[in-house]
Amino acid sequence: MKILQVCKKFPYPPKDGEMIAIFNFSQSFVTLGHELTIVSLNTNKHYYNTDLIPAELKNQIQFITTDINTDISIIQAAKSICLNKAYNIQRFYSASFETQLIHLLKRQIFDLVLLEGLPVLLYLEAIRKNTKAHIAYRAHNVEYEIWDRLANNTSHPLKKLYYKILAKQVKSFEKLNLSKVDSLISISERDASILQALSNISNSYVAPACIDEKTIKIDTTHTSFKSIFFLGALDWIPNIEGMQWFIDKIFPAILSSCPNTHLYIGGRNIPASFYENKLQNIHILGEIKEVNELMNAHQIMIVPLLTGSGMRIKIIEAMFYGKCIVSTSIGAEGIDDENCIFRCDNESIFANEIIQLLNNSNLQMQQGEKAKNIAHNKYSALHVSSQLLNYFQKIIPAN
Repeated sequence: MKILQVCKKFPYPPKDGEMIAIFNFSQSFVTLGHELTIVSLNTNKHYYNTDLIPAELKNQIQFITTDINTDISIIQAAKSICLNKAYNIQRFYSASFETQLIHLLKRQIFDLVLLEGLPVLLYLEAIRKNTKAHIAYRAHNVEYEIWDRLANNTSHPLKKLYYKILAKQVKSFEKLNLSKVDSLISISERDASILQALSNISNSYVAPACIDEKTIKIDTTHTSFKSIFFLGALDWIPNIEGMQWFIDKIFPAILSSCPNTHLYIGGRNIPASFYENKLQNIHILGEIKEVNELMNAHQIMIVPLLTGSGMRIKIIEAMFYGKCIVSTSIGAEGIDDENCIFRCDNESIFANEIIQLLNNSNLQMQQGEKAKNIAHNKYSALHVSSQLLNYFQKIIPAN
C-alpha cells in the first residue's frame, strides 16, 4: 500500500511517547514493504532540522514538513473561547500546511491516509476533497477526557472553569469529526468504546502503543534495587501534577521508612519548582538523551498520574526492560498487563507498595520478568503494525 501519515509534530527523532507511538508504526510500515510518506507540522516547541535526517531514513520515507509557531497566546485563547473553538486544537492550524497537503494529494495517489492525533482533523475536509484514499483517524487518547479530569482535579476556580470549557469544546470537535473519517484506530479497548459511543463509527480497530524491540538495550550489571525513577515530559500538565503529588505526599513517607532511597526524575522542560524542592535524595536529571541508561540504572519505575488519557508508552518501554512498575490506575490505563503493574490510587498505599518493593529485590525481579514477557507477547511494534495493516487490507477496496 501507499500510506500517508499526517502528524501535528515531526516524529523524528522519537523523543516522547507520542513521537515513539507514531514513528514505531512508520518504521514497521516500511519494514513490512509498504511505501510511506510523512507530512508533518514542524512546531517551534519540537522543532527538528530536517536536513539532519539520516540518508538511509530519507531513502525509506518521504518527509514533507511545514514550520509553525504553536506558542500559547492568552489573547488567542480568549478569542477561541468567544468563538467556541478549542484553542489547544486551533493553534495547530496552518494555511500553508493545508496548501502543501492539497498539492501532495493532487500529485500522488494514496491507498491510506492515517491521521495521527486530534489536531490534524483540522485538515480532514481538505484531505477528503482531494483524495479517494481510505482516511483513518488514530486516536492517541480521548482528548476531552484529559481536560475534564484536570478540571475535576483542580481547586483553582479559574483553571477549573477554563478546563471545563476546553473539555466541552474538544468533545464537540471530536464528536463532529470522528463521524467523518472512514475508520477509527484506538490505542485501547477502553478508548475505543468511549470514542465509538461518541461518534457511532462502524469501522473500529484497537492497535495499542508498541515498541520497536531493536531499540531495547538491556544491561543489568549496575541496576539499583534501592532507588526509584520517573521518566516523562514535564511540560505536560498531568505529569507535572502527578510528580508534584508524589514528591509532596508520597516520597516523604518512603524516606521515613527507607531513608537511603533516592528518586531520579528525567524529562524535558522540568519546572523550576522541582529544582527548588528541598527534600533530600531527589535528583533532577533533565532531558534524557539515552533512555536505556536510565532504564538500566534503576529497577522501580513510578507513574503517579492523577489525570490524563490514553496509554503511557513509557510504561510499555519499561516493561520491555523488565522494570517493576508502580502506577495509579489512570497512569496504567489501557494496558493489558495481567496484573504485573502495581496499581495504587491512595497516597499511603502507593508509599507502602514502594516500601515493600524496596525491601524485596526478589519481588522486583519477578514482577519485572513477568512484565518483560507480556511486553514481548503483546506490544512488539512489528506484530501490532502487521495486524493493523491486515485490518486495513481487509476493509480498503483493491485498486
